[in-house]
Amino acid sequence: MNQKPPPAPSAGGNSAALDQWRGLALVFVLVSHGFYFTGHVQGIGRVGVNLFFFISGVLVFRSLTGHHDRTAWERTRHFWWRRARRLYPALATYVLAMIPVVYLLRHVPGAVTFGPANYFHGVPAALVYGINYWPARVEMSLGHLWSLACEMQFYLLGPLIFLAGGKSAAQRNLVWGGLLSLFVVSGFGGAMLDKAGDYKYHFEIAVWPMMLGFFCEYRQDLFRRIPAKWFHGIIVLSVVAFAAMTVMMFSGYEMKKPVIAVGSLSFVPCFLAYIGNRVLRGPIGRLLTWLGERTYSIYLWQQPLTICNYLPTVLHPVGAILAAFAGGLWFRWFEQPFLSAKRQHVTAAQTVPRRRNHRRLVMLLLAVIFVGALAAGVAVRHRYAESLAARVWPTERFVASGFMATNAPGGVLLLGDSRIADWGRPDIDGRPVSNAGFRGATSAELAMVTPEIVQQVKPGVVVIQAGINDLKLLGVYPAWREKVVDTCASNILVMVRDAERSGARVIIMPIWPAGNIDWRRRFVWSDAVNPAVLDANSRVKKAVAGDPNVVVEDFLTEIAPAEADRLSLYADSLHLKPAAYAQMAKPLAARLAALDAGRGPAY
Repeated sequence: MNQKPPPAPSAGGNSAALDQWRGLALVFVLVSHGFYFTGHVQGIGRVGVNLFFFISGVLVFRSLTGHHDRTAWERTRHFWWRRARRLYPALATYVLAMIPVVYLLRHVPGAVTFGPANYFHGVPAALVYGINYWPARVEMSLGHLWSLACEMQFYLLGPLIFLAGGKSAAQRNLVWGGLLSLFVVSGFGGAMLDKAGDYKYHFEIAVWPMMLGFFCEYRQDLFRRIPAKWFHGIIVLSVVAFAAMTVMMFSGYEMKKPVIAVGSLSFVPCFLAYIGNRVLRGPIGRLLTWLGERTYSIYLWQQPLTICNYLPTVLHPVGAILAAFAGGLWFRWFEQPFLSAKRQHVTAAQTVPRRRNHRRLVMLLLAVIFVGALAAGVAVRHRYAESLAARVWPTERFVASGFMATNAPGGVLLLGDSRIADWGRPDIDGRPVSNAGFRGATSAELAMVTPEIVQQVKPGVVVIQAGINDLKLLGVYPAWREKVVDTCASNILVMVRDAERSGARVIIMPIWPAGNIDWRRRFVWSDAVNPAVLDANSRVKKAVAGDPNVVVEDFLTEIAPAEADRLSLYADSLHLKPAAYAQMAKPLAARLAALDAGRGPAY
C-alpha cells in the first residue's frame, strides 16, 4: 500500500520572508562585486547566488503545487509560460541595451571587455539561456547571466521532476531525494575536481541549491518539528556568525572557506524564517523586501556598474548602489507589468519607504555607505600593506630589465629605486653614466640584482639611493619598525659589498626623508616613517665607517641646508623635481673628482 505524501505546504510559508532573504542574497552579490577590487570578499557572491537558487527551488515546488490545473501538461505549460513572461522581457531588453554601452565604452582604460564583436558573439547564448555553456570567451557584461541560465534550465526541468515524483511519498522520496543526492555529489565533487574553475557555472555543478530548495519545500514537515521558540535564536546566530566572518575577511583574515561553509548553511535560517513567518520589520526590513522583489533586474545591472570596470575601481561600491536604482527602473518597466495580478498588487503595496520614514531610510543608507566605505578602506589599506610586505621580503626573483646602461666600463652607475630612475643620465663632466633605477623596487629586490648589474655595467663608481619603499610599510604597520629598518639597512649594505667586490667604489646617498604628505598618501602613511629613515641612515653610516672604498654623501642637504628649502625641491611626497637633480649633479661631480684625486671619505 502506497504511503500518502506529506500535506501540501503551499498554505504555509511567508513570501515576504523569502523576498527579504532574496534581498539579503542580493546584498551579498553587490558587496562581492562592489568591493571585489579589495581582494577580501571572495566567496560572498557565490553564497548570495546559492541562496537565490535555494529560494527559487522553494518557489518552483510551491508554484507547481499551488495551481490546480486539470492535467500535468497544463500545469507544465502554464508554469513555463509564467516564468518566461515574467523574466524574459527584462533579460532581452538588458542584452539589447548593453550593445551601445559596450561599443561606446570599449576604450575606457581598464575596462574588462573583448569588444563589441565578442559581445555580439555571446548574445544568442544569452538570449536562449545558454551562456553558462557557451561561448568559451564570454563578455564580462554577459558573464553574470550564467546564474540566470542555470535558473531557467531548472525551470524547464522543474515540472518534469515534479511529474516524475508521482503522487506517493515513497516515489517522491526516492525520485526527488535521489536527484538531490545526485546534484549535491555532482556539485561538490565537480567543484573539487575542477581545479581550474572551467565548469563551475555549468548546470550540473551549480544547480544543487535549487533542488535542495525544491526538496525542503516538499518536506516542510521535517523543519516544522523544530520547536518554534528556537527559530529566532537559530536565525540570529546564523546571521551573526556569517556577518562576523565577513567582517574578519574584510579586515584581511583568510576566511573564504569558513564564509562559504557557513553561507552554504544559510538555507536553514532562510527556510525557518519562511515557514515561521519571521519577517524583519522597520526600515531595514522594508529595504530588504524592496530589493528582494527587484532582485532579478538589479542583478542584471550590477555587473556593468562594478567589475566590468567601466567605472573607476574606487567607485565600484557606488556602482553597486547605482545598480539598485537602475534595476528598480528596469523592474518597473520590463518586469512588473508581466507579473501576475496578485504579485503586481504585492509589489505595488510594498513601495519603500513611506513618506514619514524618508529620514530614517536616508540615515540608514548613509550609515550603510559609511560602514561600507570604512570596510573598503580597511581592506584596501591591508591589501596595500600585504603587497608591499611581499616586496620588502620577496620570495620570487626580481628581474632587472630595461635600465639605461652605457657600454663604457669604468663609468658611474646610479643604482636604486624611482628616485634614481627620475635622475636619468645626467652630464657629470662627460663621464659615462648608467642608470639602474627601478620604480617601486625595495632594498631586497635591488640587493638581488646588484651583482648582475655591476657585472654587466662594470662601473668605476656606484651611487646608491634606496630604501624608502621599504620604510613606506611603516605607514601602515609602525610597530614593525625594528624589523623593517634592520632589513632595509642590511640590504643596502649587501648592495655596497657586492659593488665593492666588482672593483667599484661606492657613494651612498642617505635615504631622503618624505616631503609634505598629500591627502592621497596620508591614508597609508604615519609619522613613524621619517624617524625610521634617520635610523636606517644612521645604521648604514655606522656600518661603513672606516671603509676606504665607501663614502656617504648627502647631496640633497648640501644643495638645500634649510628644511624649508629642501621641501621646496619635492615634486610630490616622495620624489624630487628635475631642478633638484640638476643641482645635485654638481656636488656629485665634485665628489667624483675628489675620488679620482685620491681623496676618499675624509674629503
